[in-house]
Amino acid sequence: MRPDFNSADRANQIRLLAWAALGGTAGALFATLGSPIAGWSSGFVPVAGFLLGALVVYIVAAAVSGSLAGIVSSLFYPQARDAHRPADHSYAESLVVRGRYSEALEEYEHLAATNPVDPEPLLRIARLMRDRLNQSEGSVEWFARARDAATDAAAEEHVVRELVELLVRKLGRHDQAVVELARFVRRHAGEPCAEWARRDLTVLKRAYRDGPAEDSQL
Repeated sequence: MRPDFNSADRANQIRLLAWAALGGTAGALFATLGSPIAGWSSGFVPVAGFLLGALVVYIVAAAVSGSLAGIVSSLFYPQARDAHRPADHSYAESLVVRGRYSEALEEYEHLAATNPVDPEPLLRIARLMRDRLNQSEGSVEWFARARDAATDAAAEEHVVRELVELLVRKLGRHDQAVVELARFVRRHAGEPCAEWARRDLTVLKRAYRDGPAEDSQL
């Protein structure tokens, strides 16, 4: 489970309001006691003192709280310090190591949502669903998303290899594996990286035609 920043914000606001109320009370008392000396006669003086005291204390407390929060955040939650830098997967990885797979899945999905151009969380979700959660069908979708988000041919090849193996070995969906390989060959026609896909595509078509007994050739 991710740290509940909303709860922390609410608690901080309550503290700030409490400090503001104390400041306002002190301001009202000061204004009331000082009004005879200053010659203030208006009944609005205590109210003005309360509002002014509350405002000053709230601003000061908020400034101090914000500075402290920034320091704490930078120490314990460095990822929140810069949302545009590459995502840190260490928290999700620690959840996987501890066997908390559902929580790890939620964390990776959060990383995928906040870093849409990063294919790594997508790939990790696919592997987690395939290897730990026994959700091969769902894993196919995430492998496909990681394939589309791959930043170069080598990364795409890596994902397509895993996706094709999943489709053939676990799901027996030879037709979809053929589509994936053919797509990769078309996208990288004439490139060295397409050779393995072309070769496996030939083998897979033969296996699909002759029956699953030939799958071991892949």
